[in-house]
Amino acid sequence: MDHIFRLAHTVKGSSFAAGFMPLGAFAHTFETLLNLLREDKVEATPHVVDILLQSNDTLQKFIAALNDDFDADLDVTHISGLLTECIGANVKEKWDGPAFGFFDDDEPAAPVPPAASAAASPAANKAAATPSPQKPNSTPARSSHVQLSSATQPTVLACDDDEDILEIVVDLIQSINSKFTIVTAADGLQAVEQVKKHKPHLIVTDLRMPNLNGLEFVTEVRKHDEKVPVIFVSGFADRGNIIEFVKLGVMDFLDKPIDQGRLSLSVSNGIKQSQTREGIVRLSTLNFKAYMSTLKLSQIGTEKKTEFDEASQKVKHLLDEIAVLSNYILGL
Repeated sequence: MDHIFRLAHTVKGSSFAAGFMPLGAFAHTFETLLNLLREDKVEATPHVVDILLQSNDTLQKFIAALNDDFDADLDVTHISGLLTECIGANVKEKWDGPAFGFFDDDEPAAPVPPAASAAASPAANKAAATPSPQKPNSTPARSSHVQLSSATQPTVLACDDDEDILEIVVDLIQSINSKFTIVTAADGLQAVEQVKKHKPHLIVTDLRMPNLNGLEFVTEVRKHDEKVPVIFVSGFADRGNIIEFVKLGVMDFLDKPIDQGRLSLSVSNGIKQSQTREGIVRLSTLNFKAYMSTLKLSQIGTEKKTEFDEASQKVKHLLDEIAVLSNYILGL
């Protein structure tokens, strides 16, 4: 029981962190029932035991499918429904514990439910934040440079309805790093469209703009991306604005006329923040892939030498890429 519980616990956490939400959700439900059994909150009837065995088989099939194709999806609607029925129908008394079990080395005081995990790694961001999966027989780059996204360089969105000021902001950002990709918008509505189209690593925006002002624009952005750093540049701000900045998670506010040194520092910090977040998401994905590949390796056995050697090489490649990416993140 403890071995299966730990497996479900590990798969759940790794899946949510890496963005494999269907597998994470199934492992969460499976783990919940296992934990209720461990706490003697559910009676281990023959029916419940049968559901557990089916769930364990489904979990292994899901892992095997993802190991062959990281875009694979498995229909677990039926077995998930059976698990949910077992949880609801067999609880002996009201259970006030956490939504899922934990081990002694976890932090039970602040459990993170799947919804929060999904928000931290939303499916809408997966394509932008998570690169294409490493092919089994490809060799990872062995250099200090790691490409974190499809874009050659970070993308910065600059927004201002004053063309002269917008040009100044673009020139200042370009002087920080000439390889930055800079896209612009003259009002809040254009800015929203640019965010959807380019998924910028950083936003530098005016506060007062037509159609949507800066605060309204960032409010729209936060509906789709809770983490992209935002820098406000404006000559107009009051105490009420500062409160809104905090609520929206604004990174910095710069007065006009713009101080080039402060803007340079703020932009550099914002880009590093985005790259670090993107790197951690990818690192979580690679760790999960390495875990599944190692699990498969342990199931093959050394008697199947060719298959074992290929699986071993895949694990080695993944571990090499994890090491390179870890060093890159630490060097940001």
